[in-house]
Amino acid sequence: MQKKSQLDQLGKLKPQDVAHRVSAYTYGNILALGALILTKPGQIAQGHTLTVLLATGLTTYLAHFLAESQEHRLLHGKALTGQDIIKALRNAVPIMSSTLLPALFIALGSWGFLAPPTAWFLAVTVLLLRLASMGFVVARYQQQAASFRTLLGGILFASLGLVVALLKALLTH
Repeated sequence: MQKKSQLDQLGKLKPQDVAHRVSAYTYGNILALGALILTKPGQIAQGHTLTVLLATGLTTYLAHFLAESQEHRLLHGKALTGQDIIKALRNAVPIMSSTLLPALFIALGSWGFLAPPTAWFLAVTVLLLRLASMGFVVARYQQQAASFRTLLGGILFASLGLVVALLKALLTH
């Protein structure tokens, strides 16, 4: 029920704010996925995986805020007001949401409530499912009916997100 209200709220936002949030949601999930790919399930017990995941979420959140601040200055030719800062921080929240549920699974693994490989698998799976859901979010915002094509597009989108996360891991580490 809560997810529906969040989707309904998107319809009340300006299109550029929705676009910022969808963008933040997308690369938040991809970068969190990349962070998990860089770790091994065996590192969960030591807390390393949780640290890498949360640090990735926080730094990406801050980077998005800074990028949106510069965009505002470019478009409006003035410094941000307090209200602009709150709006930019709010538009970056989907990045943090991309990190929290996977972090919960990783934390459960590090505390011994889940086996580390299971925790890692669940964290990766939830990120792929979040990416696959993007077609449904966009269709809902555009007031289009979801279809089998929406599902296939989501699977393709999640696959592409996984490829980007793998490339990031391969090329940067």
